Amino acid sequence: MKSYVVKKKNKNKKISKFKIKTEGYEFKPNIRKECLIKIDSLTVYNLEMIERLLEKKIEISFRKLTKLVFDKVNDEEGNQGGICIALNELTKMKSMIINEFKAFIKKSDYDKYMKRLKLFEKELKNKLIFLEEKVKLKEEEEVKHR
Repeated sequence: MKSYVVKKKNKNKKISKFKIKTEGYEFKPNIRKECLIKIDSLTVYNLEMIERLLEKKIEISFRKLTKLVFDKVNDEEGNQGGICIALNELTKMKSMIINEFKAFIKKSDYDKYMKRLKLFEKELKNKLIFLEEKVKLKEEEEVKHR
């Protein structure tokens, strides 16, 4: 494994960019300690490291999405707006995986993520259909009572 040392050469504390022709994964690290160097963006070129970074990032996003989906699906009173928000988050994550991460993750992991997303989407759409039918039944009952 290669390591690099960053040395401060002048007072402005800036590092020039290095141009590398290979494709890498660029992200903005979330470093909040004052004693460390401020990094605006970081590009990783090692594929194994990229896979680990993306796996962690995707799993954190999936945990949040799973909680949101289960909350909306198991909500007895549920509203259509909340389910539409969950569907939007799901679509956002799906497009992020397809457009940004697909080049860096294994095909088996990609298939696993897409399968989970399809399952979540199916559950949310079923709940949305259930709520629409519930509203229609309520309207029909109101018409009968008049």
